[in-house]
Amino acid sequence: MSQAIDIRTSPVEEGPLWQAIVAQARRQPAAAAVIHGAGDLTYAELVARVEERATELTAAGVSGGDLVGLRIPRSRDAVVAMLAVLRVGAGYVPIDPAYPQARQELILADARPRAVITTDGVTATDTVAGTEAHEAAGGGAAYVVYTSGSTGRPKGVVVPMSALAAFCAAARQRYELTAADRVLQFASLSFDASVEEIFPALTCGAAVVLRDDDMISRPDLFLDRCAGLGITVLDLPTAYWHDLVAALDRAEATLPATVRLAII
Repeated sequence: MSQAIDIRTSPVEEGPLWQAIVAQARRQPAAAAVIHGAGDLTYAELVARVEERATELTAAGVSGGDLVGLRIPRSRDAVVAMLAVLRVGAGYVPIDPAYPQARQELILADARPRAVITTDGVTATDTVAGTEAHEAAGGGAAYVVYTSGSTGRPKGVVVPMSALAAFCAAARQRYELTAADRVLQFASLSFDASVEEIFPALTCGAAVVLRDDDMISRPDLFLDRCAGLGITVLDLPTAYWHDLVAALDRAEATLPATVRLAII
């Protein structure tokens, strides 16, 4: 059974991102934070679930400076897992479960995470934690993403917490994000375009709306779903944007009136 946590008195760990999200939960606890399918998480629920997952990570031996593998598909639980890893001062390593098994195993072997989060929960590993790049960065990683490996062996790219926090602050200002926004989460969680879609929104009280695979099967369906979901901000790959524009030019689809910003 989930344990109720009073976010008004729950201790807030260092970390400007987590502090900002907790502040939003105190300000608007019933507002939608993460929306996926027929359900959503309010800000109060999000903070409570993150605290629970953070406790599980600590019990598995994860502490500040470690890495944690996220072998979990796009979902509300995935967002909770990301935040829980940051909550305990560790860095997350996203591993798309749809990747070929060999790539998943390569990433795990190279990153050497202290624990791995899957849909089944948190599992501690018996590896020596941390990539060489992570150790060289002083263990202050927010996340590590791996290159495609198209020109050789995939490499882990370390993004420090300080860089993530600075980026989020700049994105909130540049995109004029507010608590009234609904930002579509489009990118794979294994690409750091997903970072731009998730963290700036949550730190200003906006709602993050997770897409499903069916949603992008046709441009007209995609735009209809965006309208129904009240999406205000789209952050899209250039190629997909071209597909949408072509459909708009052919009058096969209409850009939703709710969309105020498209980031390409």
